[in-house]
Amino acid sequence: MPQVRVGSQGKSVTLDDSNFAGQGGEGAVHVIGDTAYKLCNRPPNVDKLRELARLKHDRVVAPQHVLYDAAGSAAGYSMQAVPGSMPLATILTKAYRERKGLSHADMARLVQQIADGYRYLHSQKMLQVDGNTLNYMVMPDHSGLYFIDAASFQTPNFPANAIMASIRDWEVLQDPGGRWQWSELSDWWSYAIVSWEMFCGIHPFKARHGGAPGKLDLEAQMKACKSVLSKGAQVPKGAVYWPFERVIPGGRDGAYMQWYRALFVDGKRLPPPDSFQATAVVLPQVAVVATGDAFTLTPVGKYVSATHLLEPGVLEWMETEGRLYARRGNDICEVETIHLQSGATRRVMTSVAQIMPAATTCFDGVVFQQMLGATIASVFPASGVHRQARIKELAGHVVTAAKHERGVLMIMALCRATGQTNRFVLRFRQPDYASYDCRIDEDVLPGDANMATTEAGVCVCIPEDGVVELFSAKPGAASVKHILDSAVTSDMQLASDDQAMLVRQGGREYRFAMKEQPKCQKTNYWHVPA
Repeated sequence: MPQVRVGSQGKSVTLDDSNFAGQGGEGAVHVIGDTAYKLCNRPPNVDKLRELARLKHDRVVAPQHVLYDAAGSAAGYSMQAVPGSMPLATILTKAYRERKGLSHADMARLVQQIADGYRYLHSQKMLQVDGNTLNYMVMPDHSGLYFIDAASFQTPNFPANAIMASIRDWEVLQDPGGRWQWSELSDWWSYAIVSWEMFCGIHPFKARHGGAPGKLDLEAQMKACKSVLSKGAQVPKGAVYWPFERVIPGGRDGAYMQWYRALFVDGKRLPPPDSFQATAVVLPQVAVVATGDAFTLTPVGKYVSATHLLEPGVLEWMETEGRLYARRGNDICEVETIHLQSGATRRVMTSVAQIMPAATTCFDGVVFQQMLGATIASVFPASGVHRQARIKELAGHVVTAAKHERGVLMIMALCRATGQTNRFVLRFRQPDYASYDCRIDEDVLPGDANMATTEAGVCVCIPEDGVVELFSAKPGAASVKHILDSAVTSDMQLASDDQAMLVRQGGREYRFAMKEQPKCQKTNYWHVPA
């Protein structure tokens, strides 16, 4: 339970488990009131912290005061807290945006805030350098975002050396003294990549060219300007906003699309246009559902998510296996709707798990907590039941999407070191959840944890490429079936009820059934953690 002093003559604060918010590669963060305290793993550069403290911008979370330990040595720094926020990386997929009602105008507003932040930093002779999607935190209502990790910025007197490969300007080289020649233009290159993904739902260099199978070489494609705008580029159209010009402000011939082409096709380095010059176009929600070679889809009706409910004190809702849960204060509560004799309804909440609010994130049927550098998953397999498991495979990752259903946990997570998205599929031993096996699909397109599990123990997944996967929910079962069907697109969201598998698309729900003996391929790539 460390006690630190804020500033050389400031007050003392105690940092313990009750105010712990998270652990990263550089240290632990605690939050008390509207102030966050970062305890660094190694002594911070006090002179750089003081230089950064001059930054005064509503969207830039800069160091405020140096923290000193009992021996009087610099141990970290304080800064503004951003409670309830989430990494920008978690809101970029088309599935998330449509589920949460995040409009193109909302996303354009966030893009503009990043541009404004860059212009402010550059006016102060500073560079962000590592402007990756984990270094922005978005407010819960998506109304605003914040630049974080200011200690990694480049200041007039202190260079920056760290940058994620996925947003790096590969034309930047070192000078004879070994210092990287980052510039305002390299910052704008990173902004172009992130803003494109915010608009379109895909990294601009994660397209396939020439139909070549296997893993994409992102670095090579960035260096060669092989982008989603290149002639013949192949993208998963159902999982992104296609055609791209319909969501880029100004359209196909607008200033922003011209700028993107200059960078991603012609390889130029230019600052962005001063403004969007047009409002974003909202794509119509059109469901195209058909009967294909392997599956049939039967209309059920309209679908409305319960996660849009309003209830005082509830920060988040989640649904799983027909049950509704709420995150409220220090508790995850199971929600039961009671019908009164008067005809009115009332929601009753019963705590099923206690959490550390500042270190907790909720997804469909699963809650993740960061505890001393470890990622702990909490699942709720039955009414009134709570199970926990440490997921050691997530070390060095940030979870961007996840779903648990009937013993299967699918996780999409961004690797801090490489910037690539990896998919983890865990199958737990039931009912105790004491062990699991795990499959890891590396460097996949960012997307949703789009899976569902039937009561019979069959798990169905629709990844970003639209090829349906089927496998057993039982640990140790070996094969995975892959089925390609023209009726299935990657924007169909899977769900299940007691009787059937379902898909949801365009606000409507359909029963999803497989025909007898479809053509499929089988693979086996599961492993059991040591």
